[in-house]
Amino acid sequence: MKKTIFIMQFVLTLNAFSQIVHPIVLEPTGLSTNGYSIEFLEGGSNAFLKYKSPNIRSAEPSNLPVLERLSYSNVLMSGIKSLLFEYKNYSGKFLTGYSIFALGNYGIYTDQLLEYANKLFLPDQNLLKKVYDWILPDYQITFNSLTIEEQQIIADKLLTCEMYIECKTKSNGQEEFDNWLKLKTFEVDEKIIGFLNRRLDKNQWTLTDCRYWINRLKSDFLPLLKNKKDISSHYQVTDCISPDLYIATNHKGEYWLLNSDFNLVGPSKYVWIQKQSDTLLYGYKSYNTDDYEELNLRAYK
Repeated sequence: MKKTIFIMQFVLTLNAFSQIVHPIVLEPTGLSTNGYSIEFLEGGSNAFLKYKSPNIRSAEPSNLPVLERLSYSNVLMSGIKSLLFEYKNYSGKFLTGYSIFALGNYGIYTDQLLEYANKLFLPDQNLLKKVYDWILPDYQITFNSLTIEEQQIIADKLLTCEMYIECKTKSNGQEEFDNWLKLKTFEVDEKIIGFLNRRLDKNQWTLTDCRYWINRLKSDFLPLLKNKKDISSHYQVTDCISPDLYIATNHKGEYWLLNSDFNLVGPSKYVWIQKQSDTLLYGYKSYNTDDYEELNLRAYK
């Protein structure tokens, strides 16, 4: 009877994480070969933790122009993976072009695709709205899967865009914008500002269009911001060892052992905690595959 109750509790715990707290459960698959890779990360010299692609399988939209030699689903997955993983791969360094515009490790954009977007999609508000309506559900799931720190950075980017557009046509607009950045202790984000300026300079968007998209994003995503006071908002669970012991990562990609109240129970942070058996974990202290220590699960029960 006790065994049956334990199994039920375990299943309910997993369901709670997958359906309510974390719609997308991160699944680490291992460290980059020999700790390093020339294919990923800034400069091609940094190590990283690889993750399994999210289980999102959106059907190709039927009301959009055909993409030559590339599917909409692949472009969508590129953006989702960038939001989920880029920040962690860079140990908490948020690179707007990588994380938001999917121009980093998981980007599949080519010059041909960017030219196609500039000619066809970006100047056409009706077409843009169709694309947005198609990607919105998956992006909301992704945003709701992030830690509060990652969510808040994106929310701050939206506020920056809003303030920039508000100051754009004022005679002292740049000074007002710069003072606002200092007051908010925000750094100038050239990628975000540059994106808006290119839309305006190329006559693809008007200021009214900019305001529309900023307000649309705010209404669709800001209600999903997590509660900073809820400690679970600061972690993403990657494995449930038992009903009272989880492996979780924070926004910087630091891995910890937590109890069911999301209090730290492990001796230190790791770049990855891997389950080896029912009684043994490996805590990797660096991206070197040989640099780990054994964690006996009996010590945490």
